[in-house]
Amino acid sequence: MRRQVPLPLVLAAVLVAALVGPATVAAAAPWQQPEVVTFVSRAELIRQGLLKPVTSTSTPSVSTQALCLWDCIYVTNKRYLRTVKPFVTMVQGNGPTTMSIDITRSVKNSFSATVSVSAEVVTAGVGFNVERTESVTYRSSTSVPNGACWTLRAYNVFYEYAFEVWQEPFVGSDRKIGSGTARDFKGIEFRLTKAC
Repeated sequence: MRRQVPLPLVLAAVLVAALVGPATVAAAAPWQQPEVVTFVSRAELIRQGLLKPVTSTSTPSVSTQALCLWDCIYVTNKRYLRTVKPFVTMVQGNGPTTMSIDITRSVKNSFSATVSVSAEVVTAGVGFNVERTESVTYRSSTSVPNGACWTLRAYNVFYEYAFEVWQEPFVGSDRKIGSGTARDFKGIEFRLTKAC
């Protein structure tokens, strides 16, 4: 013989689980979280004096594209592809101790294309300087408790975009002649892993 549970009792149990469950997880998360990720944007780095933009004197004041009369090459159809996070450095520490990262490195935007195209033309097409180089200070510290071994890693964060290279002939329609990708530095990411 099957026993039936009244519907109001089932709904009450679901409601209690929905309310208590997330609170229990949230309460446990801060000290049991195996990895803590902190993102520091370019704007925050500049505000804190940890990023010093380097102005390039090699970039011409007038775009080479503006002087083009025929067989002009231009970049268009920029679209976001992915976030790329190259590794920079790491430290490990056995508690009790304070471990920290405090280094200064150079960070550079970049681009690549399947056809020959100048950085100025790509910069005009994607909307950011693809040759920008900046000096960035990576600074973060944390206290490692007694008996623990933690790892702190730093990564650069770039947004990678795809673009198309087009040619505008003196006569006839424009045509696509190639494609490429460009990376724009967005900040740094620290990953604290509560393990070694």
